[in-house]
Amino acid sequence: IAAAQNQQVTDRLSRRALGLAEDAELTPASMEAVRRDAATRGYDPVANVGKIPVDNDYLLAMQNIEQKFTGASRSFPGAVPNDVRRIINENLVNDFDSADAIARIRSLRQDASAAYRRGDNNIGQANNAVAKALEDQIERNLTGMGKPGAKMLGDFRAARKQMAISHTLEEAMREGTGSVDARKL
Repeated sequence: IAAAQNQQVTDRLSRRALGLAEDAELTPASMEAVRRDAATRGYDPVANVGKIPVDNDYLLAMQNIEQKFTGASRSFPGAVPNDVRRIINENLVNDFDSADAIARIRSLRQDASAAYRRGDNNIGQANNAVAKALEDQIERNLTGMGKPGAKMLGDFRAARKQMAISHTLEEAMREGTGSVDARKL
């Protein structure tokens, strides 16, 4: 009885965290709908910003990502995995289009998830770190745009949070049950 009651509480809290109705189904499709809605509200406006120049903080973030993997490479030059170096080099740019950055962030996050699933944590961490560096650069650019940028920044941050919650809950769902496994959270 306690397990059933706890399951109801977990599912109710999951729906609330997603902004879903109390009787909404918890399915991969509903999680995808939450992400689509968040993208429409928070990512689509940012995609229309246009060119975003990178700043020193972005370049430093990229350098720090590489340094995380270079500890032994000072003595052993081949110690930085080629895939990590490739990910970093692909994203060392002077500026980027905001729509392209949104697409790139999505791709980096998907690549990170795939890398973690196959047990390649270095690649997963590198992809996530580069995605975060891009998101941080977008946020700094929006901050410099005054009031319109502040609104977009708030919506962008809320969308990022909502997407993260939906991914976490989807990963914790018991397949075919429409329930979230609290132990996985």
